[in-house]
Amino acid sequence: MIIYVDTHTTRFDLNYFGEQNEPDSIKKARVYKKFTELIISRNTKRITDAILLVDEVTRCNHDRFMELIRESFCVAGKNYSVDKKHPTLRHVGSIKSDTPENIRLCLCDLLSGSQNLKIKKLRF
Repeated sequence: MIIYVDTHTTRFDLNYFGEQNEPDSIKKARVYKKFTELIISRNTKRITDAILLVDEVTRCNHDRFMELIRESFCVAGKNYSVDKKHPTLRHVGSIKSDTPENIRLCLCDLLSGSQNLKIKKLRF
């Protein structure tokens, strides 16, 4: 299963996601994290021990995103894994979507109009 979360969300009142004096980049990170949690939790109610691979090209920008997702989904019986003997996610890692090995993520980038997509000649 591939879950895609739009990183270019601008249709929300960002002031709802933080203090007025905080930079919009922090508020957007909160929006992304929250919607990622909601999408994953709603699509994994009967799933345990799954693996989440986060795209390095668009998401891994040295914030605490992966750490916070691990806290929310990788501990059995807590947070989004409550009432489960095994955690929803057993691993959260990162991959580069712009490599031939990860062609499925390249397609997600293409369909979403990613500004970070680099078109390369890919051999199958």
